[in-house]
Amino acid sequence: MFQACFSPISGGYFVSQVAILSKLLEAKNRFQKPHMNVYFGASGGNLANIICSYFTTGSYQVKKIVLNLNPEMFIKNWWKGKSGFMSSKIMSFFKETLYQEGKGAVEFFNTFTPDGKFSSQETSEYWILTFNQDKLFGSLNCTKKRESSLFSSREDICLSGTTCGEIIYLNGQLEKIISTSLASATIPGVKEKVKIEDSHYVDGGVSNPTPGTLFTEVIFEKSLKNEIVGPFQYYYLFPKNFFQERKTKSGTWFGEIFQNFQSLKDSTIINDRRHILEGWLRLTNSNIRTLLVINEENVTLQEISDILESNKEKSYFITIYTSEDISVNFTEFNREDIENCYDAAWKTFSFHLLIKV
Repeated sequence: MFQACFSPISGGYFVSQVAILSKLLEAKNRFQKPHMNVYFGASGGNLANIICSYFTTGSYQVKKIVLNLNPEMFIKNWWKGKSGFMSSKIMSFFKETLYQEGKGAVEFFNTFTPDGKFSSQETSEYWILTFNQDKLFGSLNCTKKRESSLFSSREDICLSGTTCGEIIYLNGQLEKIISTSLASATIPGVKEKVKIEDSHYVDGGVSNPTPGTLFTEVIFEKSLKNEIVGPFQYYYLFPKNFFQERKTKSGTWFGEIFQNFQSLKDSTIINDRRHILEGWLRLTNSNIRTLLVINEENVTLQEISDILESNKEKSYFITIYTSEDISVNFTEFNREDIENCYDAAWKTFSFHLLIKV
């Protein structure tokens, strides 16, 4: 069995992404080991991966970690004065995006290891996408040592024709993993870039919503050599419901520009999911027309557990999302805001499931 999780850039939907991934892992834990073989993530999506599954924490501990968030960790409104339109329009984008400021974020990550319970025996593999701002190309970072990675050489990963130019193995070193995760969620030009060794890094979303598309070919090749065997179960975490068509329009020209920008950002996630789905179809020798399709909204923990357990021997591609748009304003919020967002996302856990029958 080979299981992979893809968590794209998420912005202010980061807390929702944490909630649905936490619920997914708890549902899986009822009938099999909860964690995937490999997690692919960028920006807030990578942070969701790390929070929910890199450390030995259950859903209760995950929520406890999220509730420790405070506005000091995130970008603040840098525009002051009477020109309020700058605050309400331009900052509307930044308010929906998780970008760390340094000290507060490090303290936040330290909550991952209460009482020194970090497990160095974690078997999952994490690929974190950042962007090398000095060399102007994407950087792929693996939490494991090279020799213990599923993808242990540069030849394993298709970088030609992409915006990525380097592969770094973090060797399980917690400080490097934290620094790389922070860099992956650092917006260029707004938050100070993160220096790691001799280079400066920023948000991996500059390159791709996830690094997953860079691995579709090598996973297929390894499957032919039986180095990776099925069933192949892929999990893609939408930060919001992209299956629902939106036709709302802004009443101002500036608002129209912003909405077009937001739509462009959303389309990159949709295209990323499409490319990964195409890779899965090839991997499983499937035709989209012959797959069993299941759509469910607002499912309970037991319902998702039962559905996954009944299909645990099959290959499937599941897209998970919240049935409502649930985000947090990261420039000003309190514990109640975070808890309401987390709980609402948990309750509106929905999915689109494609099963090879």
